Amino acid sequence: KLSKLLPWLQLDGDTLFLSQAADIKVYHIHKDSGRLQRSP
Repeated sequence: KLSKLLPWLQLDGDTLFLSQAADIKVYHIHKDSGRLQRSP
């Protein structure tokens, strides 16, 4: 039986976690420019 993983996002301070299935991306928010920078 396959279980679907729902996408979710979580904001922790100036770090944004974005999950889609088994892939989790981490972005850092620059407060001076308001831009997102993806972590390697």
